[in-house]
Amino acid sequence: MKKRSLQGRITAFILTLCLAAPQMSMLTFAENSTVSNETELKSALENTEFAEIKLGGNIETTWELDVERTVTLDLNGYTLSCSSTDEDIIRVRSSGNLTVKDSGTNGKIDGQNKNFGFEVKGGTLTLESGSIVNCTDADGDGGAVDVSNTGVTETPVKYGKFVMNGGTIKDCKAGDDGAAVDIGMGCTFTMNDGTISNCRAEDDGGAVFVKQGGFFVMNSGTIENCSACNNGGAVNIYENGSFTMTGGTIKDCKVDLGGLGNAIYGKNNTAIVVFSGGTIENCGVFPWSFDEFTVTFDSDGGSAVSEQKVLNTSAIEPNEPKRNGYDFAGWYLNDAKYTFDTKITGNITLKAHWTPAATLSSINMIDIENVKLDYQPGNAPQASAKRTVTNQDKYDILFECWEKQEKDVDDTMHTVGYWYSDESVYSDDDVRFNTFEKGGRYIYSVKLQAKDGYTFDRNLKNENVTLNGASLPSSAWVMVMDDGKTCLIQYGTELRPGQAVEEIRLDAIINFNAGDKPLFSTGVIDPIVDTDHQRWDANDGSGYGITSSDYWNGRYNGKLITKFEADKSYTYGVYFKISDLGMEEGYRFDQNTKLYINGEEITLTPDQIDVDDSGETIWFSNVLTMTPSTVKVIDVVEINDATINFKDGDKPVFTGNVPDGANYALRAAWWELDSKTGLISTEPEWGSEIYENKISAFEAGKTYYYGVYVTAVGFVESENTSYIFGPDTKLKINGEFVNYKRYENDTSDGSDGTLWVITDLTMMPKANDTSSDSSDTNSDSKDTSSNNSTNTNSNSNTDSKNPAKNNAGSTNPNTGNNVSGILLTFVIAGSGLVVAGRRSRKNK
Repeated sequence: MKKRSLQGRITAFILTLCLAAPQMSMLTFAENSTVSNETELKSALENTEFAEIKLGGNIETTWELDVERTVTLDLNGYTLSCSSTDEDIIRVRSSGNLTVKDSGTNGKIDGQNKNFGFEVKGGTLTLESGSIVNCTDADGDGGAVDVSNTGVTETPVKYGKFVMNGGTIKDCKAGDDGAAVDIGMGCTFTMNDGTISNCRAEDDGGAVFVKQGGFFVMNSGTIENCSACNNGGAVNIYENGSFTMTGGTIKDCKVDLGGLGNAIYGKNNTAIVVFSGGTIENCGVFPWSFDEFTVTFDSDGGSAVSEQKVLNTSAIEPNEPKRNGYDFAGWYLNDAKYTFDTKITGNITLKAHWTPAATLSSINMIDIENVKLDYQPGNAPQASAKRTVTNQDKYDILFECWEKQEKDVDDTMHTVGYWYSDESVYSDDDVRFNTFEKGGRYIYSVKLQAKDGYTFDRNLKNENVTLNGASLPSSAWVMVMDDGKTCLIQYGTELRPGQAVEEIRLDAIINFNAGDKPLFSTGVIDPIVDTDHQRWDANDGSGYGITSSDYWNGRYNGKLITKFEADKSYTYGVYFKISDLGMEEGYRFDQNTKLYINGEEITLTPDQIDVDDSGETIWFSNVLTMTPSTVKVIDVVEINDATINFKDGDKPVFTGNVPDGANYALRAAWWELDSKTGLISTEPEWGSEIYENKISAFEAGKTYYYGVYVTAVGFVESENTSYIFGPDTKLKINGEFVNYKRYENDTSDGSDGTLWVITDLTMMPKANDTSSDSSDTNSDSKDTSSNNSTNTNSNSNTDSKNPAKNNAGSTNPNTGNNVSGILLTFVIAGSGLVVAGRRSRKNK
């Protein structure tokens, strides 16, 4: 036990009061865990909001610091020391659980050769990294760490624990025992890693002193260059103290002349010792003081097992050896099975017994169903997985797991929370979550256990596992563990609750004439969604189809649609996937995702929507049915009752019409004098800008030219027929055929739904007189025979600037390049042009 002078305590108390008084106002500081002075550090240790406290600079306290809660102290490369003398720098009380680490370099607890390091009185201290240096207990035990129990001060008694997972204890001293660590009765020091070096005890235990009833377990790490004046250069075991060494190294340790146990000291009749691993190097001819017994393990053809050195206790049962084709049946001493609960009193050899291994049936297929993968924000995770179909009676589901993932500053994903269906799976350090958050990232896994007589095939791969009836995604993985007794399956695709794609809007080509080649649009324009492919399938059972993807076209084995046939029906489907951006932002499809094609919502039944388990792809099947329309060419266009005779001074009048039931319509007619002067029948609704000068009245002695704009009715759904004009379509005005010319900017062969032409019909008003004939109306075509327009109404790009002869021998100057270009462009853009087309029918 430590003994502090009364003078030291009084001095320290007075100094504390004097130095703390002017800083009382600083006890409440900014809400962060970085501290830079003693007042801030003390306040942070008392503030339960801080799970971790980080030093922001070197701090020298005036007296010891008390830890009475669970907290981590990060030295952060700085030094913590105490200005008083013969004091603990930190005391961990029975309610305390302190972890010390150093996220920087050279962070240390410095005793300055006048103070102790830690007193662990019934609490727990864990050293992860950092150093404890220059600590001393001039007249007591444990210069760096003194681990003790609460004694009579608490009921029940609490026993201190020190766990060393890393870090260094060096250059520490004790005026009595245990220069580095002193372990009190019932208390434990577990060394898993780290180094204790250059420590010196003026009595026993140059590094570690194990008091009566104390426990020291060395699993790894190093104790080196330590010494004691009397016994135990590294470790001294007092009376029935216990030392177990399973690993690590003790080296270069010694005692002064006349002392015993350069490495380890203990009495033959009381010390409890087990050596099952580790090494002792360069500690003299007699590294330990006692006469231990050796337990040898004969594995009888199995894997090797290290011997144990044992004193005043039983041997430790080692891990089972392995032998191909056999099951381990236990260790035997002679003919009796050994139970490892008997004190070793002499050297013994234990022999492994084996039984031939039973032939185990291998599980090479796994089917899991009912896994819930469509959680929404606020939902709680559920245990839902079930075994199904293949091999379901050969294994059990141990647990299901959801891991919450986040990206760190390096853009690397790491797990920040867990949910397990089995409470016993959680470890003490696991952060738990209970509800899914909107936009969060979650990964699902399930662990299985083979029943007796079965093992999982070590070659199990993704393709051997189905989850919810589908193969695992490529990002998933399967791991067989525990010699085939367990299997862990991680479903690699992230769940991102609350980020469903609500609708997809696609502009598609869905109407075709018989004989048309298949044609596809470029797909959806959406940063979240990509179009994988579009598809047409023949509905005649022939197996013919076509897609927008060369890859998917391979599924038809050469039966590709090259053109659509009349009187056959075809179904349309489309396959979408989440884009890279959509994946990054957590979007997924579900059964409620709507589909719009060309602005119209498609009404679908559930069996027409197929969403994969991950929500990354969606397939809309058989959403439209299309029968290619029959194309009929209109042979003759008739315009009746057109007013084509005017006298000098008459205003233009447009009166033409088409027969009832005609598959075409007269959209406009016009009279033109020249490229700048004319009048179209649709003014002022449209076309007002075509002619710079308007014909307000006809003038005698001038020649006017007649033109018409006619459109076909297009697609007639009741007939599934599209009506168009052809290159040989004839034009009849007031019962007589007339020749016509398409404007030079019209590059089609005439097989479309538009007839925008200038005819050879001209009109020259006469001056007013008593004659009944007030104007001359002429046409180059007065012959009504079937081939009357063979040479003139073909869709040739005739230059309208070249004059044509009429039957009176006069020239017929047509409208010219500029006007025809303006007229054609304007009509197509502004007149509501009707072209041949047809409508697809939606599948219900």
